[in-house]
Amino acid sequence: MAALSPAAPTLPKGTSMADITQDDIDTLAAKPNNRPRKTLGYDTPAAGLAALLR
Repeated sequence: MAALSPAAPTLPKGTSMADITQDDIDTLAAKPNNRPRKTLGYDTPAAGLAALLR
């Protein structure tokens, strides 16, 4: 069995989007963006983007 990818859905099946707030969405988006990546030299995507925008 393959490991779950970072892009795997994080909401349980059947979750109603009517119950999801913007804060919930921001929290869900922050998780993969703050996970270190080997391809980025163990930096996070958020840190890489911040460095590009400086």
